[in-house]
Amino acid sequence: MLIIAWAALMAVAASDVDDPAIPLIEEVRFAPLLKLERVYTGLGPVGPFFPVAAVDARKNGEAVIECRTGRSGELKRCKVIAETPARYDFGAAAVVMAERKRIFAAGDHAPGELVRVRVPFRLGVPAAVQASPPPAERSGSSAGSAGQASAPSDNVPLQAKNLEWERRPTGRDFALFFPSNAMSAGVEGRATLTCRISGERTLEGCAVVDETPHHYSFGKAAITLAKKFKLKSEQREIGAVPGAGVILSLKFNLPR
Repeated sequence: MLIIAWAALMAVAASDVDDPAIPLIEEVRFAPLLKLERVYTGLGPVGPFFPVAAVDARKNGEAVIECRTGRSGELKRCKVIAETPARYDFGAAAVVMAERKRIFAAGDHAPGELVRVRVPFRLGVPAAVQASPPPAERSGSSAGSAGQASAPSDNVPLQAKNLEWERRPTGRDFALFFPSNAMSAGVEGRATLTCRISGERTLEGCAVVDETPHHYSFGKAAITLAKKFKLKSEQREIGAVPGAGVILSLKFNLPR
């Protein structure tokens, strides 16, 4: 099954972006980062949705997704047409952002119109420079956008796997919070969260960035397990201090 799925993904990624029958939108509007996401300003307007593997490799990229437009420019029923470079999940990240109304089609498009949208992923480019939020969301958000533009460009979240932990979830914890519907179906999964380091060196303010497969509550289980993490100490040399952002990826494996 995995081989078939990978082959299908590669076929989609290799398909022709330039279809004259479908307009290609070269600019996408980004919704402003949420307050708890502003520690990810260094990842550009995509914020915590920047693929983890690409952040680790310091890779910029882009994706082209095909969607139907909504009344306010929101993108619906999206699929990946192409991504560059391949194998960094830029396409999957763009689709997730569309599903969560974090990106919008620029320009005027009739509801239900089929469009292709190019979504850029650029490390260190402030949101106010790279894109603007949709008109419906500009009111009341100018202060937040200004804060994003002035944030340091190297404000990249830390990877949990690179930190030293005094406490972390045990195998028993994973078994206890493994989603029951996934357990019954024999399905394994993973989830990626964005969190902040609290003053007590624990993780707080966690939000789900991605979960695979969907509809099995792996993201919800990961948020519960995130409460089990505690740093050994403040690791100031790498920026692991209260308020710093952390990307936490958890795998859920069935008992062997």
